[in-house]
Amino acid sequence: MATYITVPVPEELVSAVYRLIAEHQASPAKAEKPAVDERDDEAGRDWSFDDLQLIADSDASSVRSFADVLTLLADASPTSMTIGEIGEQLGEKGLTLQNRFGAVTRWMRGRFGDDVRWPIRTAGGVWAMNEHNAELWKQIRS
Repeated sequence: MATYITVPVPEELVSAVYRLIAEHQASPAKAEKPAVDERDDEAGRDWSFDDLQLIADSDASSVRSFADVLTLLADASPTSMTIGEIGEQLGEKGLTLQNRFGAVTRWMRGRFGDDVRWPIRTAGGVWAMNEHNAELWKQIRS
């Protein structure tokens, strides 16, 4: 049986810690020794229209919440927002919202394999969507 401990983590790093734990559970060897050329998950990536459409079409509650965040960030692009600002606009605590997104990463892994970089940048405690993804997301949402 697993033993759990409480570890203080800065709020802006919680999602990265959850991703690390999920990666470790999925593939312990990879989590223990990352490849030298491993992608920077916090940097996000350009997504295709079809990939973003999968998010828009999902019935999963965590993915629907994530879609709401994408809409806010697309409208604000290229300006960044803190998770607190996002939560405030959505009527939730930022950390509560962010904690749901471990499920989004698992959902992505089931559809995209190992490339679970989000369509947003989450580094440094701020979240932002690049103009490429913002434009595609606005097309999907219109």
